Amino acid sequence: MKKNLILFCFSIAAFSCAKTSGLIDKNQVTGKWLLKEYAGGIGYHVYTPTDSTILNFDEAGKYTSTINDTVKDKGSFDITTVSPDDDYYGSKTIINLFSDNNYKTTYGIQISNDSLFLREGYADGYVYTYTKQ
Repeated sequence: MKKNLILFCFSIAAFSCAKTSGLIDKNQVTGKWLLKEYAGGIGYHVYTPTDSTILNFDEAGKYTSTINDTVKDKGSFDITTVSPDDDYYGSKTIINLFSDNNYKTTYGIQISNDSLFLREGYADGYVYTYTKQ
């Protein structure tokens, strides 16, 4: 009996410590996101934009970046996972933005409540914080 009780307690403890996967799919990023702040760089600085910067992701895998309603960039995007040993982007999931101007940008991506966090994958990189519109 004591052995079963110990096994039961161990099982409860093991399952209650399980973490969520942290993986993100396209449906979670679909919509408009307003840039609230970005932080990082040498010496770590926090900036609050004075312009309205919006990232819009659609269901078809397209994105548009606007500043004060003027399109600054557009293209396609995909979301993939990284290997468990690769935490360079600070996330298990990365987003690749393929600009129509023939360049690619990769960010670690996290979503919490109505906030989207995009993290550059290099030392002294920035973290961009957006809120859902």
